[in-house]
Amino acid sequence: MEYSSGDRTGVIRFSTDGVPASLERYANMLRNFTSYMEKNLSRASGMPTTDRPLSSARLLTWRRTDEYVAMYFSDGTLQVNFCRNHVKMNISNLHKQSTMRFTVVDEVS
Repeated sequence: MEYSSGDRTGVIRFSTDGVPASLERYANMLRNFTSYMEKNLSRASGMPTTDRPLSSARLLTWRRTDEYVAMYFSDGTLQVNFCRNHVKMNISNLHKQSTMRFTVVDEVS
């Protein structure tokens, strides 16, 4: 696991079975979030899961309202999950020189 402070001045790396006491709260949130995603969202999307290496993108900021959850990552990705209809929008390569990609995952009846 890796933790980066809000001001991004330092990075702390540690194994999942060696979480520093001061970061246990964040590790538990990550475990719960990961468990929820694996149980509820990967199958619902209908998209295949892969064993490809994870990117090194970090969650920079997020916002939750009654209508959506928006997450902005350090690799220039913006993801918005809409709560009512479970539609997910993902825009990759924001603010980059390369081509932006726009993906929408919608439940098909």
